[in-house]
Amino acid sequence: DALEFAHHLRADFGYDVLLLNGNFWLRGNALPVWPLQQFTAWNLALRGDWPHRGQTIPYVTLPDTQPTATNLQTAWDVAAAYNPSLVLSVGDANPYADRLAPHRPTLTLHFTVDFPIVRHSMVGLHQDVPETAPALLSQLPPSAARQIFLTPQHYSLPGRTHAYPRAALGLSSTDCVAVVIGHRLDHEVTPAMLKALETVCAALPNLRLVFAGHFHTFEAKLAPYPMLRRQADYIGHVADVRGLCLMADIYINPERTGGGSSAVYAMAACVPVLTLPRGDVAFANGASNSCTDWPDLQQRLRTWVTDRTARQAAAQQAQQRAAYLCDRRGQLANILNQLNIF
Repeated sequence: DALEFAHHLRADFGYDVLLLNGNFWLRGNALPVWPLQQFTAWNLALRGDWPHRGQTIPYVTLPDTQPTATNLQTAWDVAAAYNPSLVLSVGDANPYADRLAPHRPTLTLHFTVDFPIVRHSMVGLHQDVPETAPALLSQLPPSAARQIFLTPQHYSLPGRTHAYPRAALGLSSTDCVAVVIGHRLDHEVTPAMLKALETVCAALPNLRLVFAGHFHTFEAKLAPYPMLRRQADYIGHVADVRGLCLMADIYINPERTGGGSSAVYAMAACVPVLTLPRGDVAFANGASNSCTDWPDLQQRLRTWVTDRTARQAAAQQAQQRAAYLCDRRGQLANILNQLNIF
């Protein structure tokens, strides 16, 4: 995401961008979300030029367990050497961005739903979850509020590299296929979710559930739910999540914070999303599209399985939402305009 922003800031708006990663706190997380773990564990030099879209983007990465005086100075020295017109920092807790912000324009993008922990840098606040944005903005002094830019989550769609034919997965053309995708399904698939799916499966024999990702306790967790177990399969890790979504009819989100990327892949593939009103998927899906609780999700799932017209209408809305979330140039124009640096 940061690379895409840096690319568009240069190509569309003429900014020379330095990428800054100082998201040290995730290194100490006992069970970090997989994409964040990958990002904060870069096997890279401290500084360099990252190839992207046929060009290179300068970066400095400081993934320490705690900020240090040496690395604060390093961030300063690298910024002085590159002399960028804008610093794009990544991370929820980023003292390095705060070190640079009083001296040059600095935008801080955050990974998940948390508000970035910075004092001076200009930061993004999700505009699509009403219980978050007004509450935070109302507590900020005017000087701090001027540093806030409202923005949706940001996503990029990977190219499709693999197809998943239904027949190869034991599915028929008449099945209504719902996918559940995640790297931590052992922790995220709860008894409340399984009970809700069991009830729906008992009433709708043409509903098939496909669990993909990491779910080693699949058999043990589903054993008490015979109807669900009969209509569900676990296919393990998939090489191409977007390709899997292209064969699905519905995306069901577990109770979790992460999952935003796979949900957006589904939405872009014209697959509507069912989620509770919490976490990255709820942000991506839009607050007004979330289910209030599991009974509400059950009812909507029944409607989408039995009413093709209703499901298609939800699918078109989801596809439009995904296009909005992946419009980097439009999002950047909005951010820069809000901050009066357009």
